[in-house]
Parts: sequence; structure tokens; C-alpha cells
Amino acid sequence: MITSARLTIGESIVALNTAGRNVGMYLTVKNTDAVELVYIGTLEVTALAGYELGPGESITARLEPNEVLYAVSTATGIDVTVLRS
Repeated sequence: MITSARLTIGESIVALNTAGRNVGMYLTVKNTDAVELVYIGTLEVTALAGYELGPGESITARLEPNEVLYAVSTATGIDVTVLRS
């Protein structure tokens, strides 16, 4: 099933998908902010230990069953769009 969402990222870690699928998925994340960075990674993601997603950039990741990808920023109110397939 394909789903999409617009999520607001800030200084607290946000899950971009949920666990519990028995099959893998592709997850596309786009930072729609014009200025601020978003960092993605595991539950321990930080600005120092995350994949940097610049303004307007996107990434597609293939997740294994039950894997969850998280995001955080050093600013508040940063919107990202997520496509799950």
C-alpha cells in the first residue's frame, strides 16, 4: 500500500514510518524547507550523527521489514514530505 504524509520536524526525534510490516518498503523523504537542514537515521539520530538532508533535497531508502527511519532538526517547524511504498 502506498501512503504519503507531510510531517513537521523539530528538535525532538520523529518517526517517518511505523514498524510492523512483514515486508520491506521504500521510503522517500523530501525536506521542503527553504533554509534549514533535516537529519535522518536511527532512533539515536542527531545533527552530528545523521544523514544530512538539505533544503529541497530528497532521498529514497529501502527499508527491511520492521525498520523505522527517524528525523530531527536543529530548528523547529521544518516540514518534510514522506512517500511510503
